Amino acid sequence: FPSQPPTGSSQQIVTLTLPTGLAQDVGAPVATPSIAPLQQTTLTAAQIADHQPWGTLSPSGPSIQPMASLSTQKLNTDSHATSGTEKPSSMKSDIVADTSTTQDWPPKPRLSGTMLHPDELAAQNDTVDDDAFSTSDAPRTTLPVEEPCQMAQMGSSCYQHVLWVLKQGIQEHPGWYANLNKTSSFEQVQAHLHVFDKNASCPRPCPCHTAHVGEKCYNHSRWVLAHGISSNPSNYQGLSTASRFEDVQDFLHRTEPDVKCDQPCSPPIFITTALFCFLVMQLHGYEPGLVRSQFARTSGIFACDGYDVFSIGGTVSFDTGPHGHQTESHAIEQAHDGTGSWGSWLNTLTFMHAWEFLIQDGRYSNYDWVVKADPDAVFLPERLRERLKPHTSSNGGNLYVQNCNQPNHIAVQGSLEVFSRDAIHGYGDNHERCKSQLDWHSMGEDFFMQKCMEMMGVTPVQEFYIMSDVNCQQVSCNDRSRVSYHPFKGVNDWWNCWNTTTGSR
Repeated sequence: FPSQPPTGSSQQIVTLTLPTGLAQDVGAPVATPSIAPLQQTTLTAAQIADHQPWGTLSPSGPSIQPMASLSTQKLNTDSHATSGTEKPSSMKSDIVADTSTTQDWPPKPRLSGTMLHPDELAAQNDTVDDDAFSTSDAPRTTLPVEEPCQMAQMGSSCYQHVLWVLKQGIQEHPGWYANLNKTSSFEQVQAHLHVFDKNASCPRPCPCHTAHVGEKCYNHSRWVLAHGISSNPSNYQGLSTASRFEDVQDFLHRTEPDVKCDQPCSPPIFITTALFCFLVMQLHGYEPGLVRSQFARTSGIFACDGYDVFSIGGTVSFDTGPHGHQTESHAIEQAHDGTGSWGSWLNTLTFMHAWEFLIQDGRYSNYDWVVKADPDAVFLPERLRERLKPHTSSNGGNLYVQNCNQPNHIAVQGSLEVFSRDAIHGYGDNHERCKSQLDWHSMGEDFFMQKCMEMMGVTPVQEFYIMSDVNCQQVSCNDRSRVSYHPFKGVNDWWNCWNTTTGSR
């Protein structure tokens, strides 16, 4: 793959059929085009690559998103520079502008990171209106209304293309994949390549839907993970308490039609140092508004690779989120365990309920690290990934982060707690032992987690300058070396700190 879109020369051309008004000035801003008389216009590859409404000319796709269709003139790509990490050699080929389909323009907008809904998948393959360009002499062909669906097989060209896009392409060339991001599902990437990159040879993916909160299938799948497998393992052959949520849903889809589980989408595929983050918030007061503002701008825990929100005593609803469905918090029971040395209510049992839910849900096991952040902590996950990379391996690791070394302070400050996946597996197996052997009634939840990790023999990772906290190592938001800054309870104060430390002013 080239390290940048080809600029080309006057000899590298494609022919577009454009409405007359657009053909007069390809550099002008383009609104949704009205139907107009068409004329043939010759553009250099550089002109096309520079003209953003048509996307980027590149071997990766989307090559160009034209209004009508491209000519079949072959483009010479031998002179293109390649990036340091190339696509597998089997995927290299010359680009041939394809006339087998007529793409809709403008592309249908979609929330970034949404899963493909079956209706969206079907809409991508509907017959194009034959009257849309009735005055054109350009070739006009359409996709069939019913096209067989098939998931990419492991080892196939399509499968390798999808993995490359998820692990490298989106990160290195986000402009090539404008409707995709790191949270996109395998099926969503396959659908994109099916439409925009014929070199990938991707069939249309089959419709899928992973159950979410509030659906019968979601509740049933969680029950199977939390209770069914352990109490009646013979009823769930091939599953274990460590199975992924999607594996459980797939089992129910195949074996229990009354539950009405759809075929789940593939589990997420991440580059290393994938974070699953969560927070616990009060039902009333400043926290719901503060968390909603972070949610709206995909910041804080919502910038992690996966996330969950818990609220004490009831649910809090959010707008439609990055995963394309109505989002609401999980309600957990509030339990006051006494007053701690700081004069505040101890909340250890409340957080035990959150951890129990998280472990039963099981999604955290798809990620390398589990992070608990306070709602009023200005948290930047991208910085945490960089700090954790040296401690992350494909084989996992039984680790937890100590973030404070100040005298008379605990080593795990609760505004940002970080545990490896294996450490949380261990906690799930041993939390009752920790609860019975530790005097948790006199501990805050952060100190309880620290002592439980020590009891289980989990290896500490000392990152004492990872955060700024009023209780330990507090610095200004101008210090950009920290991963989180705590506390900032007002919405304006939170965003002022975020803008300062990210340089967004």
